[in-house]
Amino acid sequence: GIVVSLQKILKALRNLSGDPNSLRPLQDANAVKLLVPLLSIHANNKSKLASEVENQVMLALYNLCKISKVRQEQAAQAGIVVSLQKILKALRNLSGDPNSLRPLQDANAVKLLVPLLSIHANNKSKLASEVENQVMLALYNLCKISKVRQEQAAQAGIVVSLQ
Repeated sequence: GIVVSLQKILKALRNLSGDPNSLRPLQDANAVKLLVPLLSIHANNKSKLASEVENQVMLALYNLCKISKVRQEQAAQAGIVVSLQKILKALRNLSGDPNSLRPLQDANAVKLLVPLLSIHANNKSKLASEVENQVMLALYNLCKISKVRQEQAAQAGIVVSLQ
C-alpha cells in the first residue's frame, strides 16, 4: 500500500541525503520541512513498516541537518522538537534496557544523539530543554557501561556540546 511506497521513496531520499552534492537541491526543495511531519506516522501506527518509515526519515533528517545550521533551524521551525521529544522518551526507556543496548549501538544511536544537544543552545524553550534532558538521559544510559559508546560520544563531539 501507500506505506510501502512511502518507505521506498524515503529510502531513496535517505540515500540522496548522504550525497553532499544533493544537500543543496534537497534544501531548495524544502525536504526538511516535508520530512518532519512524517515522524508522527509511527506515533499513530505501531507497525514494523511505520517504524521503518520513521527510521528512514530520521536518517535523512540527520544527513540533511548534521552540518547545516540553516537546515537545523528549518527542522526546528517545522516542529522536529516535539517529534524528537516523543522519540527520545521511548529511546530513553530502551537505553535503560540491557537487551536493547546492542541494537541501539548498531544503529549509531550515540552518534545521532550528540548533535541534538545543540538544539537547546539555539532554542531556549521549555520543550527544547526537555529534549536536551531526554538526550542526556539516553546518552547516559547508553554510555555508562560501555567504553566503546563513551568513545563514540567523544568522537561525536559531546564535550563541545556540553560546554
